[in-house]
Amino acid sequence: MTIISATPQRLYLMQLSTSTVPGASRTLEMVLGCYLIETSDGKHILIDSGFPADVPPPPGTPKAQQEKNVIEHLADLGLRPDDIDMLICTHFDIDHVGYHDAFTKAELVVQREHYTLARNGHTRFAAARAHWDHPALRYRMIDGDTELLPG
Repeated sequence: MTIISATPQRLYLMQLSTSTVPGASRTLEMVLGCYLIETSDGKHILIDSGFPADVPPPPGTPKAQQEKNVIEHLADLGLRPDDIDMLICTHFDIDHVGYHDAFTKAELVVQREHYTLARNGHTRFAAARAHWDHPALRYRMIDGDTELLPG
């Protein structure tokens, strides 16, 4: 288990795509992204990994304008997937797990209840299963609120 005792030093928002969603009173712009946290001791923590390039969006999903994927954003910062120490998985929806399988050196952190639901074949998570259920990935299960960094 990775213990990170350093404090967060930098936070990056990596914008992956933008789509417009018609609302009741106006059109809304929805931004899909993920986050990178750099800690004071040089560790890198990624939160989610975006929509996969190899899976079509679900029917009825607004057309998204693709920007850079998470790998390209990391490269812009001089990082590779192997430089990521921890990948926090908020959930296994297709727009959050598309590149998880690229982070085989990282420890992936997920809520136990969600992992169990997905592993038991819930259809909501099936389209991207190859990305989040890759045999080389190492998961740490957590239950409820958990402090991953000091504070």
